[in-house]
Amino acid sequence: MAIAGRKSLVKIAGTPVSMAVPEPTTELQEGIKYQITDPTKRILAPNAPVTVYVDADGAGAGTPTVADPSTYTLNRLTGTVTFDSAQPLDAAITIQGDYLTTATAAESYEYTWTIEADNQDATRFQDSFVRREQGLLDVTAELSKWYVDSSLYDLLDQDKILVVEFYSDSASNPLRAWMKIGSDEIGSAVDGLVEEALELEGTPDADRRVVSRG
Repeated sequence: MAIAGRKSLVKIAGTPVSMAVPEPTTELQEGIKYQITDPTKRILAPNAPVTVYVDADGAGAGTPTVADPSTYTLNRLTGTVTFDSAQPLDAAITIQGDYLTTATAAESYEYTWTIEADNQDATRFQDSFVRREQGLLDVTAELSKWYVDSSLYDLLDQDKILVVEFYSDSASNPLRAWMKIGSDEIGSAVDGLVEEALELEGTPDADRRVVSRG
């Protein structure tokens, strides 16, 4: 079903907050996949250290141990950890690090995001058609908004990595991406309003992830 464009939403965050204590998680896949329970703390800072703890009996009687990073995959954009092998049945998993909280990009009215692959020509003798192998992936976006203040320019000037959330409507799972501001253009005309146009470029976090859905 078609979605009205007016329901779209863009959120941005760039300043990390430290977790005072390890955050509890919710089991998404038995013994394998866990997500930070508090939805406001699920986006983990792109390059700050993150520690995953495993309490094998889940009752708090013992001391949680630090999980070996080589035994799991961390998704900082969704606050999830996926273990290579199943954890004990009653295990309690907690995560501690820095997190980001997003806020609506004020006065925004248009966005476009693109994920593209640089497909390389791999044609060889006897091929009738061009054969291609996928090379590098890239994500870019453009955001148009009515100008409010210099806050986004300041993030460009400081070379900040942002997390940007793109919603097709406010109830949907967003596309999240780590991005840097490539350009910030401000324009005005005598018969219009002051506008701001941003070009955003994807960049990887400490775990080499750039984009994630939901």
